[in-house]
Amino acid sequence: MEELLPNTTLSHYRIVSKIGAGGMGEVYLAQDTKLDRKVALKILPVDVASNRDRMDRFVREAKSAAALNHPNIAHMYEIGESEGTNFIAMEFIDGVTLREKIHRERTELGKLLRYLIGLVRQEKNTEALAEAQERVDLSNRSNASLALLGNVYGRLGKQSEAQAVIKELEERYSKQQADGRDIAVIYVGLNDKDQAFARLEKAFQYHSHFLAGLRLEPLLDPLRSDPRWSDLQRRVGLPQ
Repeated sequence: MEELLPNTTLSHYRIVSKIGAGGMGEVYLAQDTKLDRKVALKILPVDVASNRDRMDRFVREAKSAAALNHPNIAHMYEIGESEGTNFIAMEFIDGVTLREKIHRERTELGKLLRYLIGLVRQEKNTEALAEAQERVDLSNRSNASLALLGNVYGRLGKQSEAQAVIKELEERYSKQQADGRDIAVIYVGLNDKDQAFARLEKAFQYHSHFLAGLRLEPLLDPLRSDPRWSDLQRRVGLPQ
């Protein structure tokens, strides 16, 4: 879609300037002319809005975010449509974005991922959810970021959202673009150890090179006390 120009009007929102873009659309600073406040307006791409499954998933995620109340999560105001353009209006928070912080401080993405894992392990799940969603956008929906997001959804009891992420990774897996370990991480979040081990077993059968780092994956920690974990480590050839 074409970039929206300043003073363009969508419903009762007047565009001020473009402030960002990601895999799920462009984001603009806008003025709410009804309530006289600044908002962040995310404009959904046509390919997302016209795809029933992707649109349903987006609405579910927006509803999940709207149900949360946390200082690190922007408030959701409205999902709307104006003259064929679908948008979501949310709280505008002025400041440095995570992307800018990474650029300015040259933060290693590996270090950032370890930080997110730390939040999950400390059960700071609402904070981790906000960070994980940003991580997905920054990495253009990488497998590792999706696995982490799905794990957090599972820990929060958001099964439908976690299953939607699994479905996305399953599609990549069928094209050999994802690994069974990524899907196992989500099943750990859902507390489904049987499915997690089933995915790890498939990864072993297909000689996944990712299993060499099995011991270094903290999101799989809940599996370590299970006898199946020791058996898998032995077969992979890792020290017990």
